[in-house]
Order: sequence, then structure tokens, then C-alpha cells
Amino acid sequence: MIVQMMTKSIWLVASFIWALVPPAFAEGGFALGATRIVMNEANRYGSVKVMNHSSQPLLIQSKVLPFYDKTKTAPFAVTPPVFRLEPHSDSIQRIVFLGGQLPSDRESVFTFVAVSAAPSSRPNSTTGGAVTARVPVSIGTAIKLFWRPTGLKTSQRQGMSGLQFGVQGPESLRVINASPYNVTLLSLNVGEGKGQSVKFTASQDKPLRMLPPWSHYDYSLHVRPGMQVRWAAIDDLGGVEHFSGRVKQQVQLTQSQ
Repeated sequence: MIVQMMTKSIWLVASFIWALVPPAFAEGGFALGATRIVMNEANRYGSVKVMNHSSQPLLIQSKVLPFYDKTKTAPFAVTPPVFRLEPHSDSIQRIVFLGGQLPSDRESVFTFVAVSAAPSSRPNSTTGGAVTARVPVSIGTAIKLFWRPTGLKTSQRQGMSGLQFGVQGPESLRVINASPYNVTLLSLNVGEGKGQSVKFTASQDKPLRMLPPWSHYDYSLHVRPGMQVRWAAIDDLGGVEHFSGRVKQQVQLTQSQ
């Protein structure tokens, strides 16, 4: 009963803070060993390291949520869902695909959320001095989980490098992701020299930083055909790759693999 009450308290706090914590890191010595998880349909499972760098034990609870609509459920289970992580230690959590209908022609994206709490015991006057558990602080962190179906004919790097750029009015750059992969931008710059840059922020949804498969997005930049475009995107391992291209007069989204 105490554990159930503690885990409910953890998720109550986490529902407010998990999206505000930088990916793969949380204060208090709690961290994940990756910035993203990629699960392939052929394997149907994935894993991530959870680390406790602090001097106190932590209660860890994890789950997978839909990326866009977190009121729904995701077809994944995390094992163990709740466990105690000793000071200065780490553990591996496994993610298992439970089955269900996911698109077969493109990646699907979810959110892996891990929440930690430092349990403590303190005499409670309302229970006649009995020692009861409480949760003083909860810290949450979240990273993207990508479900990658088999049979995609292009690579994730081709998706990053193959972005197309076109003029969409005098103050708008249209970027097309004509690939089955989610492309996460770290930077986007137009023009020679320093040029114009899109200001991405971790705490805001727009301007859009991750371009879903077979999609486009218009960025507020003054552009004309022939201008140089430089962009950086995040690969499967969390590394950064840099690319360059040119703005075209018009670009059109076509779906083909």
C-alpha cells in the first residue's frame, strides 16, 4: 500500500515537471544513459540505462507515453516498472512492444518518461509515532522513443540529409521532410556568412524542431531562390550531423520510398 501511494505521488508530480527537464538528465544525480531510444520492429524490444550518481537510494518509476496525445496509452511495457536504485549505481530498463497496429511505412514516435524520488522515513504524529514513508522530492526526465518498422527503403541519415527547401512567400522558408523518418533539427541557417537562424527553444513547441515523416513546415525567414541553407540534425546515437543545400523556387511534398 505504501509503495502504491508513493508511486502515485511520484506520477502526480511528474505530470507537471517531466516535459520541463532537459532530456537524459535530471538534477540530484539521476540521469538516463541515452538521449533517445530506437526500437526496430524486427527485435520488438529496447533498453536504456538508468543511473543514480547521488549518495542516497532512489525509487524509480518509468513508462512509455504517446508523444502527441499523452491522454492515450502506448503499446509498450517497461520492466521493471518500479524499482529501487542504490546510491552510485545503475540499472538497465527494458522496453517491450506489446503489439498493435502502428504505421508500417514510417517511424512512430513516443516518449519514455522516468521519474525518481528519494524515499525517507519520519515519525508521523497522526499515526501515534509510527514510521511511515513519504516522498519529499520527485524529479522526472523524458526522451524520445522511435518505433522503426521493417522495410523502410531509405536510411535515417538519408532522411536528415534529404530535407528540401523552397520559397513560401517573401518571409517564409518551407522545409519538406519527404522521408519516413522523424528529423530533429538542432540548427537551421539561411544565407551566406552568419545569415539568418531559426531560434529553437527546448521549452516551446514552435518553431517546429522535429519534422514528422512526409511533412512540411514553414519557418519565418526572409528567403529567395538560390540562397544557401545549412542545417544540423540529431542522429540515432544522439550525435549531430551537418548538411547544406540551396533554396529552390518551389518544393512539393511527394510520398515515395
